[in-house]
Amino acid sequence: MKQKELPQKNLTPDEKIWVVIKEIYDATLLAPKDDFAVVEPQKLESEMLQSDHEQIFKKLVADYKFITVKQAPYIDFISLDSNSRNVYKFKVYDLNFLKQLLDEYHNKYFSSLSKLSGNNFLSVVDVSRDISDALQMTDVNEVKIPIWQALLKFPNLCPIDTVNFRDKYCDLRWQACCYLKNNGYIEDFNIKDKYGHRWEYQITITLDRLKWHDFYKKLSEKAKKRIVYESELKKVEKERLSEPKDIQKITEEAKREIPQTRRPHCVSESGIGYLQFGKFGEKVEIGRETSQPYKLLLCTIEPFGVAKKVDAVFEAIRENVKEKNKGGIYTTQLDKNKKIELIKFAIKELQKESKLRGKLQFKWDNLETKLWLEYIG
Repeated sequence: MKQKELPQKNLTPDEKIWVVIKEIYDATLLAPKDDFAVVEPQKLESEMLQSDHEQIFKKLVADYKFITVKQAPYIDFISLDSNSRNVYKFKVYDLNFLKQLLDEYHNKYFSSLSKLSGNNFLSVVDVSRDISDALQMTDVNEVKIPIWQALLKFPNLCPIDTVNFRDKYCDLRWQACCYLKNNGYIEDFNIKDKYGHRWEYQITITLDRLKWHDFYKKLSEKAKKRIVYESELKKVEKERLSEPKDIQKITEEAKREIPQTRRPHCVSESGIGYLQFGKFGEKVEIGRETSQPYKLLLCTIEPFGVAKKVDAVFEAIRENVKEKNKGGIYTTQLDKNKKIELIKFAIKELQKESKLRGKLQFKWDNLETKLWLEYIG
């Protein structure tokens, strides 16, 4: 019967060696003293081809001489029973050396591109693209790239333009350079001239063009598989607005469906607030500018269809929100449920006397954390 082929992962040679050494180390710890340790090839063949792990065992025996297989030739499998169960059967004579080798290849395995995730991977791609762009404009092996890149290739590396996020973005780019140097993709990097503001610093990169070309080709292939630039932008934009997908979809559709001639907006004249549909539509009196209904409408209608957080809505109307049968103004020190209750009461006040003309409706998300207006015609 033909043996079922197992799917192999796309590992680099160093990663394959680490997998084999890890199996050898684990098997050695489990084996009785002075006895042979055993590794079954089936465990390795989910990671690599049979020919790969055979070559690695042969390399370890020939190059490092800390391990021996029970019989020669070294890459032959040793039969344990009459059913010809093929295994690697071996002894390790220098466990400390094996541990050092395991640590060495562990660093190579976990520092590989396939192990980088999230912003770590994006920052390496971000810096590498700048380096490659700079190399196109010179024939020397030294280029300069800015530590702060104003034109963001991946906005979630700096989702908000604040001092802290800028510094964090610069630190990510610096760490990406450290990664490139530690893994031999560039020779060195530094900041030669520290004049001006820290965001204006230039990082000087020295490298071997041939090595860089090979690395950047591999990086680009991985980036194509792991990054879809447009979806990355959409994702960050949604995070900036803190809107769940269903809310953003609904609000964008609501905006598109309203003709400009009927788009609702607020108008204030002589201290009185009005709701008007379109530039020349009827003006519906809501109340005084300082009144709760008008402030609620003003907060949720501009920009139209954009979901607002409960805290933001409550802050806009709280000076005119009174508790039933009790005077006084509510402060911001209220729990979420109380704020929601008071906002709902304010909505009822606004809906009285058909002030919205049956054309606007308040909507909540499923968790009642955000509120927006929807045009229902």
